[in-house]
Amino acid sequence: MNKEINKSTNDCSFLNSQVFEEIWQDLPKTTPLYVLNVGCAGSATVNFFAEYCSNQKCNLFFPDLYSDPFLSGSQPDILPSTLEKLFCSMLNLKPGITLDVCLFWDFFYFLKRTYVKAFMQALRPFLKTSTKAYCIGSMNIEKMTTFNYGVLDTQHITQSPRHVDNLPLFGHSIGDLRALLNPFAISKVRLMTDGRSEFLLADKAVIKGFRANPII
Repeated sequence: MNKEINKSTNDCSFLNSQVFEEIWQDLPKTTPLYVLNVGCAGSATVNFFAEYCSNQKCNLFFPDLYSDPFLSGSQPDILPSTLEKLFCSMLNLKPGITLDVCLFWDFFYFLKRTYVKAFMQALRPFLKTSTKAYCIGSMNIEKMTTFNYGVLDTQHITQSPRHVDNLPLFGHSIGDLRALLNPFAISKVRLMTDGRSEFLLADKAVIKGFRANPII
């Protein structure tokens, strides 16, 4: 179990994560790094990448999808093709970009199942078999606390209270995520504080001995 370390800055606390550390293993060092952070550009995250990529070019993409009015409220039923186009517009990634890292945080739990699927369809052209990803969730959505997340270093993430006007949360089991996050598969799962879980995601093609059940 990962425990909160004894550090805080105002209302921001830091969490230790063994799963998170694995994202930074075997990333390219001599070619530009492309990173998608689904959320606002926090200072800790920007500072981390400035130091981490001191000897290489780093391209950071911060589409703050949490604040998009389209995702608030009931999320009405929309044709999958229309949803995909809307997410493409919100991501605003240039054709030809291939991402090395995707930091999804708890974003999937703000989306209905059909919206998660459409989001992944919109993102798929920008993924490659070596893309790594990270997300946070909970099996008990009623008790899930949501935060603004960021990167402190390769082993720690930051979290600060998320101030939103009662945005609905949508529960997704591990089975739901396995089905919805294609081409990603859940490589590892770890229990965090307050009943939350963290997920390391990788392309099915590169997970040695891939199986339906993740390593826990």
